[in-house]
Amino acid sequence: KDVLRTLQLLPGVKQESEASSGFQVRGGTSAQNAILYDHVPVYNVGHLAGLFSAFNSDAVSGATLYKCSPPAQYGGATSGVLDIASRSAVTDGWHGGASIGLLSAKALGEGPLGRRASLLVCARRSYADVPLKLVNDFKDNTLYFYDVNARLDYTLGDRDQLQLSFFGSRDHIALKDMASMKWSNLATNLSWRHHFRNDAHAVTTLLLSNYNTNNAVDLLGSDETFSGHIRQWGLREDFSLSFGAGELTLGGHSLVVDVKTGEWQAVND
Repeated sequence: KDVLRTLQLLPGVKQESEASSGFQVRGGTSAQNAILYDHVPVYNVGHLAGLFSAFNSDAVSGATLYKCSPPAQYGGATSGVLDIASRSAVTDGWHGGASIGLLSAKALGEGPLGRRASLLVCARRSYADVPLKLVNDFKDNTLYFYDVNARLDYTLGDRDQLQLSFFGSRDHIALKDMASMKWSNLATNLSWRHHFRNDAHAVTTLLLSNYNTNNAVDLLGSDETFSGHIRQWGLREDFSLSFGAGELTLGGHSLVVDVKTGEWQAVND
């Protein structure tokens, strides 16, 4: 059910290592891939240093991998492009569930909100840090991750629909008085789909992506901290017209990018 692990089995795709959810496409590196969640860029998509994928299978409806010559609407990659789509909630009543695995637990709730809307929310968290708290030598160490997915669909009328999608995740690995690694992802979008009277439709999307990282190491009595971020705001317009057996697709994409590649700070004890 792990979408990234499944993709590693495809021809032309190679996993970075046995313990990594990263993948390489046709000789490229994982850093050269673009990974999108509902058209929003997502970075560092692994939990526990890549052991788990950051995408909860309960929230995913499908994924498309372009290994070469991606369509014109996909940019920002010199290797592969992975487009992951969230799924909408069921509307025949409220449903829910929970499961517990060896290292993590997850829960899901979905159902209708009146006659025009539906909501899906699912969350997952690891509990590998719980046994550590029971041992005095390791109780001050940290080892956990969590992620949250949500999608709200609302029907404005016969020809208009709104969709609000949210994805957030956080990882924290720390050894007391030695090292610490933190990273988090936030990806959200609001889209409006309008169907015209002929076989055409337009989708207007507002998107936000925010990736943060913060690493620290205690080196010879000096606390060295490294932090950075990638933040993106964008507006996307897609227009599609079907005629016979063909389809014409037009669109535009405007994006504002704020990158801090790395800022070091040193504090002496």
